[in-house]
Amino acid sequence: MKNEIGDFLDYLTYERNVSINTISAYRTDLESFVSFLCNDYFTLGRDQLDFRKVDNLAIRAYLAHLARRKLSRSSIVRHLSAMRTFFRHLMREGAVEANPARVVATPKREKYLPSVLQPADVTLLLEQPDVSTPLGLRDLAFLELIYASGLRSSKPVEIDLADMPIPAKPIKVPAHGATARTVPCGPTAPRTVRPSP
Repeated sequence: MKNEIGDFLDYLTYERNVSINTISAYRTDLESFVSFLCNDYFTLGRDQLDFRKVDNLAIRAYLAHLARRKLSRSSIVRHLSAMRTFFRHLMREGAVEANPARVVATPKREKYLPSVLQPADVTLLLEQPDVSTPLGLRDLAFLELIYASGLRSSKPVEIDLADMPIPAKPIKVPAHGATARTVPCGPTAPRTVRPSP
């Protein structure tokens, strides 16, 4: 192996003006890749490594190696991105004929369930407005409506007070354009928004 990685990092630094953090991440990821190729995949010395012999199977084997090391999917995606960019540079320089990382599918990122408030947290939140003032009553009405209907915090200001159902029933909420969507509305929110005289 010649100094392909060093040349690549110089290209990113001086021609592409890439940030120091990105350069450092690419260096770490590519050195890890080379170490895997030399020690685990081809089992040869670094001076014998020829990137022309690296194919998509080697890339996939490396990604599987990272997964076995319990790296997060986002980290694995970053490694794959570094390899794609590196091999694209090698192609541009005529050092390889193809980019083996280009045909490897990008791993899907982890999906996490959103965190939700616990009942005690909701109770504490609804107790915060000072209901002895008009602004406090307004804030409580907004909070009750947001909580009861699952609305975004910006939506209550778009609802016409005349559309607030009493007794409680589904309520129409403005959506994109001229359309509206119907959402459930519990009994507490309407009473707070339009208290009985």
